[in-house]
Amino acid sequence: MMRQLILGILMTTSPVKHIVVSVFAIILLVLAASVLATIFGTASERILTVFFISLIAVVGMGVYSGNSGILSFGHLSFMAIGAYAASLLTLPSQLKIATLPKLPEWLATTELGLLNATIIAVLLTSLVALLIGIPIGKLEGLAAVITTLGLLMVLSDEV
Repeated sequence: MMRQLILGILMTTSPVKHIVVSVFAIILLVLAASVLATIFGTASERILTVFFISLIAVVGMGVYSGNSGILSFGHLSFMAIGAYAASLLTLPSQLKIATLPKLPEWLATTELGLLNATIIAVLLTSLVALLIGIPIGKLEGLAAVITTLGLLMVLSDEV
Protein backbone atom coordinates (compact mmCIF):
# COMPACT_ATOMS: atom_id res chain seq x y z
CA MET A 1 0.00 0.00 0.00
CA MET A 2 2.80 2.43 0.89
CA ARG A 3 4.54 1.55 -2.37
CA GLN A 4 1.39 2.46 -4.32
CA LEU A 5 1.14 5.77 -2.49
CA ILE A 6 4.75 6.65 -3.27
CA LEU A 7 4.29 5.64 -6.92
CA GLY A 8 1.16 7.78 -7.09
CA ILE A 9 3.06 10.79 -5.78
CA LEU A 10 5.94 10.20 -8.17
CA MET A 11 3.61 9.85 -11.16
CA THR A 12 2.36 13.42 -11.08
CA THR A 13 1.95 15.05 -14.45
CA SER A 14 3.35 18.39 -13.30
CA PRO A 15 7.02 19.14 -12.74
CA VAL A 16 8.05 19.37 -9.09
CA LYS A 17 8.94 23.05 -9.60
CA HIS A 18 5.32 23.84 -10.59
CA ILE A 19 3.95 21.99 -7.58
CA VAL A 20 6.28 23.82 -5.17
CA VAL A 21 5.42 27.21 -6.70
CA SER A 22 1.68 26.39 -6.55
CA VAL A 23 1.84 25.36 -2.89
CA PHE A 24 3.83 28.48 -2.03
CA ALA A 25 1.31 30.69 -3.88
CA ILE A 26 -1.59 29.05 -2.05
CA ILE A 27 0.09 29.62 1.32
CA LEU A 28 0.71 33.28 0.47
CA LEU A 29 -2.91 33.79 -0.65
CA VAL A 30 -4.25 32.17 2.53
CA LEU A 31 -2.02 34.36 4.69
CA ALA A 32 -2.99 37.50 2.75
CA ALA A 33 -6.69 36.65 3.01
CA SER A 34 -6.31 36.01 6.75
CA VAL A 35 -4.60 39.37 7.30
CA LEU A 36 -7.28 41.17 5.30
CA ALA A 37 -10.06 39.41 7.21
CA THR A 38 -8.43 40.39 10.50
CA ILE A 39 -8.25 44.01 9.39
CA PHE A 40 -11.91 44.10 8.30
CA GLY A 41 -13.24 42.50 11.49
CA THR A 42 -14.91 39.40 12.85
CA ALA A 43 -17.59 39.15 10.15
CA SER A 44 -14.90 38.86 7.49
CA GLU A 45 -13.04 36.28 9.57
CA ARG A 46 -16.22 34.22 9.85
CA ILE A 47 -16.85 34.39 6.09
CA LEU A 48 -13.24 33.41 5.39
CA THR A 49 -13.44 30.50 7.83
CA VAL A 50 -16.61 29.14 6.21
CA PHE A 51 -15.02 29.61 2.79
CA PHE A 52 -11.91 27.63 3.73
CA ILE A 53 -13.96 24.85 5.33
CA SER A 54 -16.07 24.57 2.18
CA LEU A 55 -12.96 24.70 0.00
CA ILE A 56 -11.35 21.83 1.91
CA ALA A 57 -14.52 19.73 1.53
CA VAL A 58 -14.80 20.40 -2.20
CA VAL A 59 -11.12 19.79 -2.91
CA GLY A 60 -11.20 16.58 -0.85
CA MET A 61 -14.16 15.27 -2.84
CA GLY A 62 -12.62 16.39 -6.13
CA VAL A 63 -9.27 14.75 -5.46
CA TYR A 64 -10.85 11.46 -4.40
CA SER A 65 -13.44 11.34 -7.18
CA GLY A 66 -10.97 12.53 -9.80
CA ASN A 67 -8.39 9.89 -8.94
CA SER A 68 -10.69 6.96 -8.27
CA GLY A 69 -13.60 7.68 -10.59
CA ILE A 70 -15.96 6.88 -7.71
CA LEU A 71 -18.25 9.51 -6.25
CA SER A 72 -18.08 9.33 -2.46
CA PHE A 73 -20.20 11.13 0.08
CA GLY A 74 -18.18 9.65 2.94
CA HIS A 75 -16.01 12.77 3.08
CA LEU A 76 -19.02 14.89 3.94
CA SER A 77 -20.19 12.36 6.54
CA PHE A 78 -16.85 12.34 8.31
CA MET A 79 -16.60 16.12 8.08
CA ALA A 80 -20.01 16.35 9.78
CA ILE A 81 -18.92 14.01 12.59
CA GLY A 82 -15.78 16.06 13.24
CA ALA A 83 -17.59 19.38 13.11
CA TYR A 84 -20.37 18.20 15.41
CA ALA A 85 -17.91 16.72 17.93
CA ALA A 86 -15.70 19.83 17.94
CA SER A 87 -18.68 22.15 18.31
CA LEU A 88 -20.12 20.17 21.23
CA LEU A 89 -16.77 20.18 22.99
CA THR A 90 -16.12 23.93 22.54
CA LEU A 91 -19.63 25.16 23.34
CA PRO A 92 -19.89 26.83 26.78
CA SER A 93 -21.34 24.51 29.43
CA GLN A 94 -24.16 26.88 30.41
CA LEU A 95 -25.31 27.13 26.80
CA LYS A 96 -25.21 23.35 26.34
CA ILE A 97 -27.22 22.77 29.50
CA ALA A 98 -29.83 25.35 28.44
CA THR A 99 -30.19 24.36 24.79
CA LEU A 100 -29.34 20.65 24.76
CA PRO A 101 -31.01 19.19 27.85
CA LYS A 102 -30.72 15.54 26.76
CA LEU A 103 -26.92 15.52 26.54
CA PRO A 104 -25.14 13.15 28.94
CA GLU A 105 -23.96 15.06 31.98
CA TRP A 106 -20.27 14.43 31.28
CA LEU A 107 -20.64 16.01 27.83
CA ALA A 108 -22.87 18.85 29.00
CA THR A 109 -20.31 19.93 31.59
CA THR A 110 -17.24 19.46 29.37
CA GLU A 111 -15.87 22.64 27.83
CA LEU A 112 -12.54 22.45 25.99
CA GLY A 113 -10.40 24.89 24.09
CA LEU A 114 -10.30 24.83 20.30
CA LEU A 115 -7.05 22.88 19.98
CA ASN A 116 -8.02 20.13 22.44
CA ALA A 117 -11.51 19.85 20.95
CA THR A 118 -10.07 19.64 17.44
CA ILE A 119 -7.67 16.87 18.44
CA ILE A 120 -10.45 14.86 20.10
CA ALA A 121 -12.77 15.44 17.11
CA VAL A 122 -10.07 14.24 14.69
CA LEU A 123 -9.43 11.12 16.79
CA LEU A 124 -13.17 10.36 17.07
CA THR A 125 -13.70 10.90 13.34
CA SER A 126 -10.68 8.73 12.53
CA LEU A 127 -12.05 5.91 14.67
CA VAL A 128 -15.50 6.12 13.06
CA ALA A 129 -13.93 6.35 9.59
CA LEU A 130 -11.83 3.27 10.30
CA LEU A 131 -14.80 1.25 11.52
CA ILE A 132 -17.05 2.33 8.66
CA GLY A 133 -14.36 2.61 5.99
CA ILE A 134 -13.16 -0.99 6.14
CA PRO A 135 -16.45 -2.51 4.91
CA ILE A 136 -17.15 0.37 2.50
CA GLY A 137 -13.63 0.07 1.07
CA LYS A 138 -14.46 -3.43 -0.17
CA LEU A 139 -17.30 -2.10 -2.32
CA GLU A 140 -16.87 -0.94 -5.88
CA GLY A 141 -18.67 1.38 -8.26
CA LEU A 142 -22.31 2.16 -7.68
CA ALA A 143 -22.51 0.11 -4.48
CA ALA A 144 -19.88 2.35 -2.85
CA VAL A 145 -21.68 5.50 -4.00
CA ILE A 146 -25.04 4.32 -2.66
CA THR A 147 -23.52 3.20 0.64
CA THR A 148 -21.73 6.49 1.27
CA LEU A 149 -24.88 8.39 0.31
CA GLY A 150 -26.82 6.28 2.81
CA LEU A 151 -24.22 7.04 5.45
CA LEU A 152 -24.57 10.76 4.75
CA MET A 153 -28.37 10.54 4.96
CA VAL A 154 -28.26 8.66 8.28
CA LEU A 155 -25.79 11.16 9.74
CA SER A 156 -27.70 14.19 8.47
CA ASP A 157 -30.82 12.92 10.24
CA GLU A 158 -28.87 12.44 13.46
CA VAL A 159 -26.76 15.59 13.29
